[in-house]
Amino acid sequence: MKWMGLPFGKERRDPASGILKLGQILSCARRGGHTGSVEVRDQGRTHTIHLNCGLIADIDLTHTQRTRDTITAQHIEQRAIDLFSLKRPHVLWQEAQQEDNHSAWIDPEMVVISGVLRRQDLFDPVLLIDRIPSAVLRINPLKLKDIQTMPLSREERCFANHLRVSTPVPMILWKRGLAPGHAAAVLVALNLTGCFEETWEPGDLPRHTEIARVRRQLRAGVDDARILGLHGDASPKAVDRAFRRLSFELHPDRLPYLSDGERAAALEAFIGASQAYDRLKRSRRSRPVTTSFPRTARDACRGDALRTVLGEARTSKASGRHQRARAFALKALAMNPTEAIKSELLDILKTRESSPAVA
Repeated sequence: MKWMGLPFGKERRDPASGILKLGQILSCARRGGHTGSVEVRDQGRTHTIHLNCGLIADIDLTHTQRTRDTITAQHIEQRAIDLFSLKRPHVLWQEAQQEDNHSAWIDPEMVVISGVLRRQDLFDPVLLIDRIPSAVLRINPLKLKDIQTMPLSREERCFANHLRVSTPVPMILWKRGLAPGHAAAVLVALNLTGCFEETWEPGDLPRHTEIARVRRQLRAGVDDARILGLHGDASPKAVDRAFRRLSFELHPDRLPYLSDGERAAALEAFIGASQAYDRLKRSRRSRPVTTSFPRTARDACRGDALRTVLGEARTSKASGRHQRARAFALKALAMNPTEAIKSELLDILKTRESSPAVA
């Protein structure tokens, strides 16, 4: 199912997914001028944000008994910002055709900026480097004027202005004047409002899973065993199990609920893991066969086995069980005996069962 063209099919198991979804819906409704309501469910309670032509008109109107003159626009804006503090909200968008007559007209992008900046705990800068699907970022020049009107501090505006030039993501997070965790939250907030160019679509923040780990290790050029999550001395069975587990997590056909960007990242990781698995299997097959005991010990074991089989053949011949004797003689011949023993074995094979006496 899609809301306003957004690929929301299944709630993602990620602490940031509900916040991202709420921010993306509000920002998309603002840019498209949509009318409808956003239901935010958490811990058995449902909060409803009503939007008219892309602007927030009211919140919790159907769930709270109150008079219109006691609720101001500031109260509604604050309630909407507080929704970003919920632990794991489940967010649903419902389109509406008829506009309601409400007095409050609050810009959702202001709410998104303020709400996301509160949740700096969700955006670890180290993990965010892998989750941003772009090596460099640049602010859309058309959005520079909008940034000046957003509820950002002076330091945050200066941080955003520095992004007019394409910059690698690690440098943005650690060398742009803000603490890394603060800078990460600012980047996510600006992304949700569509401030970046097309290299980073609004709300596109893949989960930090095996997909991100494998892609990071592929870029770093680590050895094939580490790509599969193994050590270099792993057994062949462990290699097979590791690749089978990765296949379940990376194969795009098993991830139909992800966005197109995430599915493309999963395909890249799956191809890289498959190639690492093939190289690892080929290298294992081409290794010389080695044993854990010396040649003299192997020869001694072979000699003991030959003596045992030869003894059985001689005993069976002496007791008149010629068929059993010939069977053990054939087995002894396959063990490369000496010429003397081979002659004895051939004599055993020439013997025939004696005909039974006729009464």
